[in-house]
Amino acid sequence: MSLAMAFTFVYLLAAAICLVAAATIWPRRRSPGGLPLALMLAAGALWAICDAIELHLPTSEGKRFISQIQYIGVIATAPLFFHAAWELAGRRAQLSIAALAAVWAIPILALLAAWTNPLHRWLWVESACPPASCPSRSTSTGGRSGC
Repeated sequence: MSLAMAFTFVYLLAAAICLVAAATIWPRRRSPGGLPLALMLAAGALWAICDAIELHLPTSEGKRFISQIQYIGVIATAPLFFHAAWELAGRRAQLSIAALAAVWAIPILALLAAWTNPLHRWLWVESACPPASCPSRSTSTGGRSGC
């Protein structure tokens, strides 16, 4: 089994576990922390599925595109975890609009940076590697670094 296939198996297993857990929690979404926890698990599943797909895409453009989709799951997990913990602590009513904006501001800015990357290339740059010299599991997600 190749390394890419082994990683794919692990990512898909993680995604399946997240989806089963989210589906289990979904009927209890009205309980404190239920909705943000289910959404966090779904975001984690999206993150893992996109990682599995990215391993098998042959072009930098394809890897960049799936990474832009993946960022939805990446940026959502931490704020949703915060919301679940906040609700479980019984402090849901104490979360002001300003605090809510603070929790989501940086993740949303990161998502906007990912989606507008062709305009500024802050996250992904053009890869100068010929396809034969790049390892199958390498991506252009390393900022300004090349192969």
